[in-house]
Amino acid sequence: MWLDGLVLLPLVSYALIRGIKINKWLTYSILLACTIIFNYYIGYMVCIFLVMLFLAYAINNFENRRNFIHQFVGFAISSVISGLISAVVILPTFLNLLNGIDAKTVALGVTIGVLVALAGALIDAWDDMSTLQKAVAVLGLLAAAALTAAVAVGAFQSAASMGLAAIGIAAGITAVTAAIAAANQQAQAGASQVRVPGLASGGLVPPGDPFLAVLGDNNREVEVVSPYSTIKRAVGEELDARGGGTGGRQGVATATLVLDGTRLGRAIFPYIEGESTRQGVRLTGGRGR
Repeated sequence: MWLDGLVLLPLVSYALIRGIKINKWLTYSILLACTIIFNYYIGYMVCIFLVMLFLAYAINNFENRRNFIHQFVGFAISSVISGLISAVVILPTFLNLLNGIDAKTVALGVTIGVLVALAGALIDAWDDMSTLQKAVAVLGLLAAAALTAAVAVGAFQSAASMGLAAIGIAAGITAVTAAIAAANQQAQAGASQVRVPGLASGGLVPPGDPFLAVLGDNNREVEVVSPYSTIKRAVGEELDARGGGTGGRQGVATATLVLDGTRLGRAIFPYIEGESTRQGVRLTGGRGR
């Protein structure tokens, strides 16, 4: 039945990519569990391949650390769920392979690793968590850590007490995971609601009121991003260069005088105006020379 694992490999890979994109992992968990149940030798190799596929895809499409951690938490939890589903097949084999190895030591090592990973995820999501989420996460993490330490030092001897400790540790880990997942979902929902205006058609930005905006969304022409004073100065200089401003040289305007369809002459207004300005206005009468 080892070929069954190879047949399911493309489907599991597709389910993994789908889970990363839309954050829905049920299909991935079921397909991976079936792969492991069909043949656990091929199953563990498929698991190794899926870890490499997740890292390659997540790194290639990396956006920010928080999003990467959120994707990793979903991938890890769904993979663990697949392992628990397939435990009916792999657990007896795993116990036989342990032989003389103390199962308690292995379980403690795995639990400590999970708690350390959750602590790192909690630190990253701390700023996005509400007060209630912070309280639930901290209490759950402390309770799980305390019970793990109690098990390590041998505080629980009977099977019943060990079972209750295991339930408490699982509950604490679940509480921390749920709080972190809720905080990440709220952060992503808030980020998706942020309105970023586009300035392809222009706009006025009031001073002292910064905001996010999209630049470069104009597909027709070049956009100009500049302070208002700079634009005014540039327009004034261009008008002066074309002769239409007041700060540069006078423009040349030619008028054609026509009487009964006959052209009589032309007058160059700027030069006439300049000559009149040079001579000034007569203040006294009399004949000029």
